[in-house]
Amino acid sequence: MSYKNTEITGTLYKDTFAGPPNYESIADGDEPETYFIVKLVKPVCVDGGAGADELEENFTDIKNIQLVLNGESTYDSLRTSLGKPVKCTGNLFSAHTGHHHTEVLLSEVKCK
Repeated sequence: MSYKNTEITGTLYKDTFAGPPNYESIADGDEPETYFIVKLVKPVCVDGGAGADELEENFTDIKNIQLVLNGESTYDSLRTSLGKPVKCTGNLFSAHTGHHHTEVLLSEVKCK
């Protein structure tokens, strides 16, 4: 099962999370990291495991998907869509670092 060129639909918003060094609290000195996230129109299930490329397990009731965007120009082009409905395509993968704030993320993103 491949999740390349997957389309997701929802509302685009941004959220700020605690980053390095401890990924726990901006108030206690961790660097703030802001990411764009799509709140899905309806929750989805994503099957992982063997043959699912970058998905390490099964996920149920996914309501939000973090977008992995390359470069400030990509963020700039999407800022006008914040708070609005979007359709994005890209490749789904499982969270695996402290910078990943949803269970499933979307890379190589194209939104309209």
